[in-house]
Amino acid sequence: MSTEYNFDDLSASVNIDPSHTPTRVAFTSTALVTRPVENSQFEILLCNPHPDTWNTWMFPYASVTNKFEGQRAATTRDLATMLRAVWAGDQKRVRRELVDQITAQMGSEMVSVSHEVVHESFSLKYSKSSSSWTAYLFLYHRGTLNDPGATLAVESVWVRLRSVDIQRLTADPTINGRPVAGNVISILDSEFVKALG
Repeated sequence: MSTEYNFDDLSASVNIDPSHTPTRVAFTSTALVTRPVENSQFEILLCNPHPDTWNTWMFPYASVTNKFEGQRAATTRDLATMLRAVWAGDQKRVRRELVDQITAQMGSEMVSVSHEVVHESFSLKYSKSSSSWTAYLFLYHRGTLNDPGATLAVESVWVRLRSVDIQRLTADPTINGRPVAGNVISILDSEFVKALG
């Protein structure tokens, strides 16, 4: 049994097994916080917000989960359409809550997060802890470090967005002996992240 469907290319729709109908929906906002460095290059921020459990480098993020009471989606494209409809009905309230969670996680006033979404992706995952399927809408936002010299409230590292650094992380997805979250490397090499610089 597949326990995960990840999709952002909606032209390549995949059939969803009827037993994988989600009962929860999660809206997850991710802050792509960058800063310039020499030679017109830039770095992106990774943090470790859960050192006692996951202990993994990831982008600053926040998530809101609700019951999902939509009809069954036959394909990933159908599910994406349903998620966008749920999001459209509640985005103003949820977006503010998500952005507030991220800024609190990083240290209030240290990071600003734009409400504009620069990329979205979707996922359908089985959670063993809740014995249920959850449909995710991942929203990526531009983030800004308000004080470059500030100490953030969570452990963090900056990663250069050079091909050599991304290739190194692909071969060995760790930084300082700690794993890098699975979605981070593919996002680091994406066109929408390169356009943030």
